[in-house]
Amino acid sequence: MIGLPAAISGVNTYWLRGYGDPPPQALIVVGYPSAYANRYFSGCRVAGRIPNPYGLDNEESHVPDIFLCGPPYQPWPEFWRAFQHFG
Repeated sequence: MIGLPAAISGVNTYWLRGYGDPPPQALIVVGYPSAYANRYFSGCRVAGRIPNPYGLDNEESHVPDIFLCGPPYQPWPEFWRAFQHFG
């Protein structure tokens, strides 16, 4: 989409692409519960919800909140090392 930065992710080999330079100051956090978002990222607020009009049972239906957050509380290099996970 025009005007948005490239997506970053810690899943699988996407993690190898890193978080960019300069590191992002605002993040859209999807797929994590509010407890996770508030624990790791500063200034999180719910910016929307992923709709599920057909009642599908998938990852998004379990955690539908979309958060707008500030950068992680830890320095980016430290946070990124621990953020890698496999899906």
